[in-house]
Amino acid sequence: MTSQQPELSEYDFLELAAFDAKVDWEGFDYAYEEYPPRFEAAELLSIAQDYSKLRSLRAAYLDKIRAFWDQEDAQGKYDRHLTAADNRMARRRMA
Repeated sequence: MTSQQPELSEYDFLELAAFDAKVDWEGFDYAYEEYPPRFEAAELLSIAQDYSKLRSLRAAYLDKIRAFWDQEDAQGKYDRHLTAADNRMARRRMA
């Protein structure tokens, strides 16, 4: 990871991991258009809207994302994150 890339909170890292999974399934272009990461950090929100910056961020964290999937409870953490992120979006729509 280069020093130019921002540090990610656990939530934002899991958002990037979720985006990476979509890239693996659908390709970067489709994932970028249809499933952009919903980061919490303001700096990352602007990165998520910039194709080349998001591609660079993903590339910078790819080794950490792959290592995450090697953890024993990776799928559980991922599933809990997706549920929490979906609940957060639902609350925002209802507000």
